[in-house]
Amino acid sequence: MAPISLRSALVAAVLAGSFGMVQLCGTASAVGPVSENVTTYHYDNLRTGWNPNETVLTPKTVLRGSGAMTFKMTSFTSLDEQVDTQPLIVTGQTIKNMGTHDVVYVTTENNSIYAIDANSGAILLKRNLGTPVPIEDLPGGCGNNSGNVGIGGTPVIDLPNNIMYVISYLSVNGGEAYYLHEINLTTLADVTPRVLVRAGAKLTNGKNFLFHASVSRQRAALLLANGNVYAGFASFCDQAADQSRGWVLGWNTGTLTPLAANDLTNKLAPTPTTSSCRRCGCRATAWRPPPPATSTSSPAIPTLTARRSTASTTSPKVSCRCLPTFRL
Repeated sequence: MAPISLRSALVAAVLAGSFGMVQLCGTASAVGPVSENVTTYHYDNLRTGWNPNETVLTPKTVLRGSGAMTFKMTSFTSLDEQVDTQPLIVTGQTIKNMGTHDVVYVTTENNSIYAIDANSGAILLKRNLGTPVPIEDLPGGCGNNSGNVGIGGTPVIDLPNNIMYVISYLSVNGGEAYYLHEINLTTLADVTPRVLVRAGAKLTNGKNFLFHASVSRQRAALLLANGNVYAGFASFCDQAADQSRGWVLGWNTGTLTPLAANDLTNKLAPTPTTSSCRRCGCRATAWRPPPPATSTSSPAIPTLTARRSTASTTSPKVSCRCLPTFRL
């Protein structure tokens, strides 16, 4: 079987996610092994989606016809659930008792993590992090493309420390809970014991508000920056509007200690980007995977937020977009 290119493996894996499998694609002739790591969503912390070092996928390699090489599936790997995250790649990765491989790390909505050989499609390691939340337990019957909700946000890899950070969504004792995991890339074992995602905020009316895992969706990709790992949370289909809020939470890498200031609150953005934000107050849901932006004063995360209701949960729905900035 011919080795596959970096981009071909990623594109094929994403396209095949809804079928519960990963398809590895390449050209009919050997193009060389995977040569670059992809450790975060869309290649970099700016989320550009651009691989400046791609040399294999050219019009000649992907177009059929005279003199063209054929781009096709070379293998597929069956998984246990739908893939809603971007697969990540680590080249020359050591796997316990199995030597060195170019590895595609894939997560599923069944809370499973796979380490797959990028050149053969063979499963090297698999670990399940716990029972996912059934779709019927989501607020308001929020629809999803799968029967379960587990790992929905793309993990992030800390390559120098051989670690992957990932958040699982678990059905626990009749309820729902999110856990942050620090996973060793060689074994898929825990480096640090998992931590339960908790958060609280004082609202502008003086009341305290707690993070509710049962009405919060972790869909945005995780972000690694300045020694911290960050995750954004939104709602399930805008259901349970009286309980759900947008959250951007952070933890120290290594210890998984939560950051002291880690939330969005019911506060009007200082500079609303649209008039609708003035009406709805940006009771935000954090949807966009947050990229960090560095200024001369301090690093910050500009995060796209949205809310489909006004200040009253019973009033007509309004589209709302704001761009608040959070210090790293």
